[in-house]
Amino acid sequence: QTPAFIVYGRDLVMPYDLIFSTRFKTYNDNPTYIEELIPRLQQTFILVKENLEKAADNQVSSTGISRQIKDIQIGDIVYLHIPKIKVHTSKKLSKMNHGPYRVTKKYSPAIFEITLIANPSKMNMAHINRLIKVPMREIFPSFAAITP
Repeated sequence: QTPAFIVYGRDLVMPYDLIFSTRFKTYNDNPTYIEELIPRLQQTFILVKENLEKAADNQVSSTGISRQIKDIQIGDIVYLHIPKIKVHTSKKLSKMNHGPYRVTKKYSPAIFEITLIANPSKMNMAHINRLIKVPMREIFPSFAAITP
């Protein structure tokens, strides 16, 4: 069914229906209109309810897929995301992530105290969503250690 039928209980009359139809049908002409309308509306509402439940289930299942758990601990190196763009700077060329910072204190699972590595006297508090963890480098063995 159409959305107009769900809302108004009847199909909308469009201008082309008025132009090309010989006689416009009114619902008063049909005495069994209400008897036919009630089952059609009930069937339509059942269909709408099923589709809404399916959409809600899809939304719940898709939110778990895109969500990432950040594992940030004290001592980790992070960048701080600051979305403020300076005047006369394009978004493309502006630095959104500042740092590197080191996590020094954990107030809660989501709030951290960070200090700038270049200037440890500068401390900030930041939410976990604004922090981007720097992956640790893999240290490869040197050639001297490999040779016998």
